[in-house]
Amino acid sequence: MITSWNLLPSDQICLQAASDDIEEEEHDMLWSSGAVLHVSDPENFVARFVITEGSREFIVGVVHEASAKQVEYVTAQTCLKNTLQKCEDTLFFFAQDVGVSLVCVPTCKPLDLHQKLTSSEDRYNCNIHTGVTIIKRDGKVQLLSGSQLLGAWKVAGDRHYPCVLLKWDDTKITYSVDVKYSVESVRKRKNSCLLMGRVYEDRKFTDAVLTCRGHRIPVHRAILAAASPVFARMWDSGMREASEAAVDITDTEPAVLEAVVRYVYTSELPEDADVVQLFASAQKYELQALAEHTAEKMVLGLDASNVLQRCRTVHRHAAAGGATAQTLWEQLFSAVQADPGLMRSLVENALT
Repeated sequence: MITSWNLLPSDQICLQAASDDIEEEEHDMLWSSGAVLHVSDPENFVARFVITEGSREFIVGVVHEASAKQVEYVTAQTCLKNTLQKCEDTLFFFAQDVGVSLVCVPTCKPLDLHQKLTSSEDRYNCNIHTGVTIIKRDGKVQLLSGSQLLGAWKVAGDRHYPCVLLKWDDTKITYSVDVKYSVESVRKRKNSCLLMGRVYEDRKFTDAVLTCRGHRIPVHRAILAAASPVFARMWDSGMREASEAAVDITDTEPAVLEAVVRYVYTSELPEDADVVQLFASAQKYELQALAEHTAEKMVLGLDASNVLQRCRTVHRHAAAGGATAQTLWEQLFSAVQADPGLMRSLVENALT
């Protein structure tokens, strides 16, 4: 690490609370904790950032070698707006649950940074739950988020370092630089995701079918069995499903089952997905990645209209001994405890 500021000493980057003695209108602009990370080759590198706990807002980017110390001074003393105005040859991305936004390119100075951070302009809708990776190669920067490889933005100068800026004191973020996979392996991963997407869309050469309330969903047994130990046992046993290569599922909706299959193939969910039913299906079929993904969505999207359904479903699975459900239940319970409005809605809906 080249430099860091306002971070708790830990194996993880962990924020301290931002100062309270700032103007109200500037509070959203103050990102007073962060780090500039050392890489072995400032001209070509890969840096990966993953939020492990807390508020899911952070800024990542690259900063020119000559501006590395300037980033620390400006963000620690003033605010992000001044950082972007004073530090040359920088490129930042604002990551949050709705996607990743391009904050500033080296040749453009933001006129209204608050509007820039909250606007959907220059926003890429992608999944940040699996982390965000900065790739710098041949004078260009790319951003890998989920299965999406975004952009190829030019940056002036040769030597840059990855930078992360954080604001909330409950945020914990892990990072790795010069990670073992190369840019070429990132491309291969993207191609693999695109390939699986085509396999899902085309459904050619399927060898099994899931039926649900009159709907038929053709699938490839090898793919479902690799993702789900439950399906693997069905097709590798003396059960009826093994000989007929068919599974009749009656305890969920066809749209939910289709979303489960889509996730197995592509690791993506439809925007209108029913995360509660998907979580229940993930528990039933032992789909750990889907369970974790939907669990995060349930916590982040918790409100008065869904608190009863989500708490009831998760508590049932937690009581049955599911480790992911038990962790999620503690998160939901803490969220309800901390919000009198949620607590009131939960109690009133339970008594209705």
